[in-house]
Amino acid sequence: MNRKLLLLIPLLLAVVNLVYAQVSITGTVKGVAGDPIPGVNGVEKGTTNGTIADVNGKFSLSVQSSSSVLTISFIGYATQEVAVGNQQDLLIMLKEESKQLKEVVVTAAGIERNTRSLGYAVQTVGGDDIRNARETNIVQSLAGKVAGVQVTASSGTPGASSSIKIRGNNSISGGFEPLFVVDGIPIDNSEATSSSATDGNTPFTEGVTNSNRAIDLNSADIENITVLKGPAATALYGIRAGNGAIIVTTKKGRRGAGTTFSYSSSYAADEVNRLPAKQRRFAQGDAIFNADGTIALDANGRIATEYLAPETGALYSWGPDVSTLRYDGATNYPFDRNGNIVSAGDPSARGNVNIYDNERDFFQRGNTFENNFSMSGGNEKGSFYASLGNLSQTGVVPLSSFRRTSFRVTAEQYFTEKFKVTGSVNY
Repeated sequence: MNRKLLLLIPLLLAVVNLVYAQVSITGTVKGVAGDPIPGVNGVEKGTTNGTIADVNGKFSLSVQSSSSVLTISFIGYATQEVAVGNQQDLLIMLKEESKQLKEVVVTAAGIERNTRSLGYAVQTVGGDDIRNARETNIVQSLAGKVAGVQVTASSGTPGASSSIKIRGNNSISGGFEPLFVVDGIPIDNSEATSSSATDGNTPFTEGVTNSNRAIDLNSADIENITVLKGPAATALYGIRAGNGAIIVTTKKGRRGAGTTFSYSSSYAADEVNRLPAKQRRFAQGDAIFNADGTIALDANGRIATEYLAPETGALYSWGPDVSTLRYDGATNYPFDRNGNIVSAGDPSARGNVNIYDNERDFFQRGNTFENNFSMSGGNEKGSFYASLGNLSQTGVVPLSSFRRTSFRVTAEQYFTEKFKVTGSVNY
């Protein structure tokens, strides 16, 4: 019996020491604005010992010792690890944490919703995909990236408009363009045209490629683009969105992120890839016909032709071999500075005739220069984003060009955690 008591005494002492070694602590969890945060989780690191803050952000917990570390976490805030030490009442300040959610989309009035919670078809394209497309018009950047969306460029000239259809045509006489919404504000993406001052219908610029207004947006400022399909867009934005809606969300600053600067520059070159193949051996001419309507042949059995000047049309283009032609050196010939074209046996014959590559000589190399500078930042009370972009583009057709200078400022001010004011200016 005494031996059992001797064995039990050390065990009781160990339990007593363990009980007295525990430290009871209390604390309060608040946001950066000083408001208490209810429901925060606090766990002693390395254990399952934990607690939850009450509606006033207060909590209490018994930990193993003063060397213990608390892990404080809550949705939307950065996780912190706090050493207990000799403190009996802890004050913990949590900072908001902005993380990109892949399955979150922006709906009407800028409200974010989880994709799975929506009852309608929606698809989002990230800003990196838009920028990497290297398209001047953000509409063209959506080509091949959204199911059921058809994007067609009006031409390949700089600044050309692009039409977009969501799930094909749904009207015989009406338009098919979807509604464009930029940061909650609808914009007019119709094509810019000019009309005659006499009747108001005949365009002054007939045959000229016009732009639509989505081209005014700088792709470097785009955070993401969400495409709303079907009748859901009408429910959110009214009859104007009967053909769907394109929701453009631009970049903004982040609270507590500090100030950051970004600069990017790019250059692209465009050249005509392929030109139609044409023979360059025979000159323009016309076949000589016999009285019975058959084509006359020369002494060598070849088709007999007569040479026609370039400005003369010919129903049958049968011309002589260019090697048998010469320039006469006339200075008054309006179509070639080398003079008229005559046969090699003509007394006025001088230099050999050139074979001009008019198509290749007409087209030029197109160049695109783009420079973008942005600055963003924020503190506990607000954030800002400002950008300046310049784009200069020339096409493969001479005198075709497009230039754009864009400026954007977005700022937001937090008065409380539940009340903020946001404003933006885009030029």
